[in-house]
Parts: sequence; C-alpha cells; structure tokens
Amino acid sequence: MSFESGDQYQVGALIGQGGFGSVYRGRSIHLGQPSGPQVCLKITVDVSSWHREAYFGEILRGHAGAVQMHASFVGHQGPRRPLYCSVFELCERSIGGALLDGLRWSEAKVLREFQSVVGAAADLHHGGAVHRDITPRNVLLTFDGHLKLADFGIARHGIAGKVRADAFNPWHAPATILVGKRHWSPREDVWQLGQLLAQLLGAKVTRWLKSADVRRLTCSDRCKALIYRSIGPREYRFQDAGHMLGDLGQRVALKFSRVTNLRGRTVVFTGRGTMKRAVLWRRARRAGATPAPGVSRSVDVVVVGDRSPIWAAGDAGRKVLAALQLADEGHRIQFLKESRFLRLVSR
Repeated sequence: MSFESGDQYQVGALIGQGGFGSVYRGRSIHLGQPSGPQVCLKITVDVSSWHREAYFGEILRGHAGAVQMHASFVGHQGPRRPLYCSVFELCERSIGGALLDGLRWSEAKVLREFQSVVGAAADLHHGGAVHRDITPRNVLLTFDGHLKLADFGIARHGIAGKVRADAFNPWHAPATILVGKRHWSPREDVWQLGQLLAQLLGAKVTRWLKSADVRRLTCSDRCKALIYRSIGPREYRFQDAGHMLGDLGQRVALKFSRVTNLRGRTVVFTGRGTMKRAVLWRRARRAGATPAPGVSRSVDVVVVGDRSPIWAAGDAGRKVLAALQLADEGHRIQFLKESRFLRLVSR
C-alpha cells in the first residue's frame, strides 16, 4: 500500500531477484478486489536504485524501446519497514531467457527490434546519462514480440556522459573496465549493445564476443561491421548510441577519393595488395608520404587493396572500420584505391 495515495497492489508470483530488490507479478486492488491487467512490481529497500528507476522511467515515458513505468511510491506491506516500490508494464520474459530456449529471429526482425533498444539508450546518452547494465537479462521481450530496455537501477548522469565505473556486471563489461578504467562512458554502453546484437544474431558466447571473431558470425556484412564498430578497440567504437543508431542497418560504403599528391600525408595500407607491403611502403616514402602500420589520428589516407579473407566484415577490414569511425568523428581521412596509389607514386 502506498503511504501517500493509499493505492494497493496484490503481490503475486516472484519473477526474479537482483542486487537491489525483487520483482513480482501483481495487480492493482480496487474496492478490495484485484482488478485490471497484471503488472510488474519491483520492490526494494535501496532508496538510491528506486530513485533512479523512477527518474529514468519518467525520462523514457512513452518511448517504444523502454519498459514503461506506471507508478512509483513509498509503501508498506503489513507492519514491516517502508518499501520502495515501482510499477511497470509486465513483459513475457528476458531476451536472455528466450535465447536460451532457442528463440531465432530473422536478421530483419533482429535489426528492427534492436533499433528500438538502441533508440532508448540514445535518449539516455543524449541527456548525459549511461545505463551500465545493458545485458540480455535486462532487455525484455513483450507478449507481442517486441524488445524493451529495462532496469535502470544503476543508470547515472555524469558530466559529458562519464560516470564512475563503480557499479556494473563483471560478466558483461569490457576488458578496459575490468583492468581499472575509472569511468563508464557511452562507449561502454555501446560495447554492451554490440554484444547483445551478436547474441540476437545467433552468436554463441560464454562471456563476451571478441572483436577478432566477428568475421566468423553467420550474418550479413553490414551487421558484422555494426558489431565490430561496437565491440572493437574503444577508440574506434561508436561515440554513443545515437551514432550507432545513425549507422544501424546501413551498408559499409567506401567513398574513394582522387588524391593528387601524397607529399606530407600519412598513409596506411589494408587488403591484399598486388605487391608486398614493404614495397608499397618504399614507394610511399619516395612519394613524400609517411607509411603507418595502423590507423590513428595521424593517418589521413587509407590505401585499399583487394578484399582480404580475414577482413572483419566483407569488403571492410578492421583498418577500414577504424578509419570510418574517425571520419564519423570529424577526422579528415580519405580512401584511395591501390591502383590510384600506384599511378601517383609512379609519376
């Protein structure tokens, strides 16, 4: 019963328990009798997590990709001490449980439903908040087959989206966090979203998917590129869920430039070239360029050879995907076909 309004709820079967409380099926009580549809009752004695659930529930009110909160109150159950209660729409189960039971969706269905979850995370990131717990257990499947982001108990606001990495699930956290990175930023939420997408597309992972294994996934190249740019090296991940949402479902499309002079440029090579890499490096130096072994912010030209069998996503390798991320962040970087590079250096 709510102390403030007197509203009452019947507590039904236990759905699950977490670090901050328990979740039950329930129904509101009207004139002494249970009435209306079943709801999800989240009951805790932890005031901080209850405040965050209520706060972010209001922020995401009406969002199709987030579980909707109906009420939030301080109440009691008989003579016991006060309880902090949240009332949410009831969903069928977690997507993690559904996947364990063999749920398999088409790629089109996965992308459509995943987009809603990314959209909810994007709204959090846009407001300077991070979720920190986007796991298959906290993404729920509704009774009519849609995905919704839930459990905002450790979500936090922070300056520039940075929050201390002092609360997270170690089984669903990037390695940089586990080895002592002090802040959790939107890029860490993006890593969790990438892991979720891989599992929705059928990846079998015991803890997390390594970026080197993306190319072995049985999905389209555009999905591989999306996953790699989410779980790859931190500096080459999407900045936040909003940037991820912008690229969701798009094909990797390189726009090749007509570079006219390599003098003073820093060049990196990728793909199977027609010559050994050492020969290409020598020719680049003779043309006044500086060859580099990998993509960084000092690189401004990427020379692309033929497709390599070890590329992460079809016609895009790790260097290409890293360069695309830098380009998205405003770094001026150009792609050059190897044939064009050879014509330039032969002048």
